[in-house]
Amino acid sequence: MRLNFSTAKLSISTLIIMVFLLIIVSPTMAAQAPLAAPKVTAPTNGSALSREDIQVEWNTVSGAANYAYGLRDMTTNALLIDQTPTNETGFTISAEQLIEGHQYRIWVASEDSSGNVNAGYTYITINKAAPLAAPKVTAPTNGSTLSRDDDIQVEWNTVSNAANYAYGLRDMTTNALLIDKTPTNETGFTISAHSGRMEYGI
Repeated sequence: MRLNFSTAKLSISTLIIMVFLLIIVSPTMAAQAPLAAPKVTAPTNGSALSREDIQVEWNTVSGAANYAYGLRDMTTNALLIDQTPTNETGFTISAEQLIEGHQYRIWVASEDSSGNVNAGYTYITINKAAPLAAPKVTAPTNGSTLSRDDDIQVEWNTVSNAANYAYGLRDMTTNALLIDKTPTNETGFTISAHSGRMEYGI
């Protein structure tokens, strides 16, 4: 039996080409579609926030192994949080991290199982609310002498954007703190008949 070397060479060449194509093409065929970028659901873009901690939340992205997020102070351009990974769909920004009157940018992205961010980032901006004005006490007048037999009605003006107020009372003769930062949503409170001087604050 005679071996056809031409046919054998052709078969070997064809086999090499097929193996080469499998090596080159297979990873491309196995590549996954890019992950979608998460959508931030809270807080809303452009919102002005109070002095409380801020809970940032986003939707679940199908196929995402993790998420990455960051926070930048756009007023000073300082990067406060840089591409922190998480498998949760949210994180908390401490109120102490934010400066009143500054604007901030939050970004979130999806990560695949290799830790690659293979989708566009979602950005939102938030504003830390400017400091609230101090309420002005309208009654009693500063330095007034009051009867120790009558209750004292303390009143102050309404402050725009204030959710609550806090007040206190100190006896300046003994330095005793009689009322300490008591919260209220009213614009006044009553002091039972008592000798001493009053201090107030929010």
